[in-house]
Amino acid sequence: MADRPGLVRTTALRRRLLELSVQMWWHPYWHEAGTRQRVALRTAARELEAGAG
Repeated sequence: MADRPGLVRTTALRRRLLELSVQMWWHPYWHEAGTRQRVALRTAARELEAGAG
């Protein structure tokens, strides 16, 4: 979305980003996955990030 600054108005891009964020927030996966799975996912991501840096 950021590659097309002259073709689409900023407001339209913000609306699209908000729409995608809402879709992710309410996706069934995040309601089915428990807190432990989310914490484990975040921990694994941080470990990978620390190893890459």
